Amino acid sequence: MTIFRHEARGSLPDGEFFTFGIHSSKVAGVIADAAAAWKNAVDSLWLGDNPPTDGINQFYGPSVSVDELVTTELDATTGKNLLQETQSYTGPGTGTGDNLPQEVAVCVSLRTPLPTRAGRGRFFLPSPLLTTCVASRLDADTADAIALAAINCLATMQVATYPAAIYHRSTHTATLITSIDVGDVFDSMRTRRDKLREVRHIQVL
Repeated sequence: MTIFRHEARGSLPDGEFFTFGIHSSKVAGVIADAAAAWKNAVDSLWLGDNPPTDGINQFYGPSVSVDELVTTELDATTGKNLLQETQSYTGPGTGTGDNLPQEVAVCVSLRTPLPTRAGRGRFFLPSPLLTTCVASRLDADTADAIALAAINCLATMQVATYPAAIYHRSTHTATLITSIDVGDVFDSMRTRRDKLREVRHIQVL
């Protein structure tokens, strides 16, 4: 079984960056084919299969953009990087309005038939538009749309015969993902504000 790690890398306002990704597996997989499958899967997620109605880029302003896709083949014995293929990608958001703070993230939870922690995974999408936040939670319609786009992303990988999987580092094996879900509580990614320079407003007694 050949295991691949797929990442999408992108930019946020003020010089911050984000990444998200999944693993896939295939018997005797080829990295070029795996990379092509990942590109099509990101298209399904970010742009949508019927743009602009079902892509999640509508929930992000132009300052949030997917810029690069990376696929890495893992060594079957050690789990270390074996081969890597990088593709440029042009995917700015198409929505209008202000974004939520950079460290705000939407979590996509990944599920397998394994009823243990090892059977679950997740990836974190970047901070969406302020209009997706209703009463401090992710708007229900937005959550539904993101969940649909995410499952379409994984379905695209499956059709390409590189199905998405949860990778087990201890055994260097993988379990196929069978469902996803998106919660309405925002998550926080501290690493997405490392380069954000804070302006302090001082008052002195």
